Amino acid sequence: MFAGKKALFISLLVISAVLISGGITEAVMPHTGMDSVDVDLEGLDPIEITAAHPSPPDDYLQDHASMMAFKEYVEEASEGKISVNVSPGGE
Repeated sequence: MFAGKKALFISLLVISAVLISGGITEAVMPHTGMDSVDVDLEGLDPIEITAAHPSPPDDYLQDHASMMAFKEYVEEASEGKISVNVSPGGE
C-alpha cells in the first residue's frame, strides 16, 4: 500500500515539473483547482533526485528558473523529505 502512495507522489512531482517548465499550457490543461497535494509523508525515507537542464545557471533563463522553482516547491511540499539537486548546463 505504501509503495503505491510513493509512486503517486513521485508521479505528481513529475507532472508539477512539466507544468512549471511550461510543457503544458493553460489552454491544453485548464486549472484543476489542485494547488497542493495532501500526501502522508510520515513513513517516507528521504529521497534525493537530480533535475538536469541544458541551459547555463542563469536565473533569467526559463530552463534554470523553472528548475529552481521546481526544487523550491518539491522541497517545501515534501517537508524536506525530498531534496532536489539542480544540474544546469547539461551536467
